[in-house]
Amino acid sequence: MAKTEKPLPSLDWLQPRLKLSRVISLVCFFALALLLLLWNLLFAELHGARPWVVLVIELTPLVLMAPGMVIGNARAHAWLCFVVNLYFIQGVLAAIDPNRMLYGWIQSILSVTLFCSALMYTRWRFQFDRKLAGE
Repeated sequence: MAKTEKPLPSLDWLQPRLKLSRVISLVCFFALALLLLLWNLLFAELHGARPWVVLVIELTPLVLMAPGMVIGNARAHAWLCFVVNLYFIQGVLAAIDPNRMLYGWIQSILSVTLFCSALMYTRWRFQFDRKLAGE
């Protein structure tokens, strides 16, 4: 039996959700980058490693996603959903260590919030574009 197509939401319904999910995505994105930067420069015990090497490794995925995030590209938000899982894993592993528990919890919460908001932005953006195209 064929599926019946669900009607797309109205533009009035989509616009505030698009704005909110985009704002939350951007705030969490830059907060996560700032958290990684501050933690590695001020608090992390790197055991002789050069801080700039650690920062380059940790921030490169976010830097690659930044242009698409800033302009509001839905595909960049979708790819970010894959990338942010690495930061979630790192946050969970850090939360297990009593010395890095707060850092781990903050990183995990930011990662989950970023994942959910980027996912919803992607969905609503594609629905919005389809609706604008007259579908």
